[in-house]
Amino acid sequence: MQKNDLKTLEAINQLRKEFPYAAALLVYVQIERELKSYFLSHRKKLKDKFIKHQIGIKREAKKKVICKTLEDANELDAYDDKTFIRNVLTQNTLGKIEEILGTRSNGPSEHRNNLVHSNLFIESENEHGNDERHSVNEEHLSTAINHLKSVLKEFANQTLIDNNGKLTIPD
Repeated sequence: MQKNDLKTLEAINQLRKEFPYAAALLVYVQIERELKSYFLSHRKKLKDKFIKHQIGIKREAKKKVICKTLEDANELDAYDDKTFIRNVLTQNTLGKIEEILGTRSNGPSEHRNNLVHSNLFIESENEHGNDERHSVNEEHLSTAINHLKSVLKEFANQTLIDNNGKLTIPD
């Protein structure tokens, strides 16, 4: 986690007690940042996976193509960071990035997608009152935080500590 992302942890800490659903969404934003940042800095080692997982590439205005050949992968390899971010990272979902990094089977994207698209909220909306929904949302936040802990440990070599409702990363 970069220094400028520590403000995201502060925001999560501020939201989590009263608005756990919103805090969980913000946790998944941070997870996506972490995985895409890792992907950006390790893309040379991942080049062989671009073809296998058919990563999306933006080549022309609003035209997305799939990386299918070694020539395509070599083109991506030659991109500078800014071009790679614009033409590759922004063109691929969290699920696709997890697939390439090999974390899809235990990755956070499915839970995140259900939260982002309100599927989990809608399913429980008619079943629970406000207090019960709050409790359910706290469970979703707990799941999201556990996903962030795993991502930070595996891809940033950092430990996220949840101490009395406050998330921190030791120096």
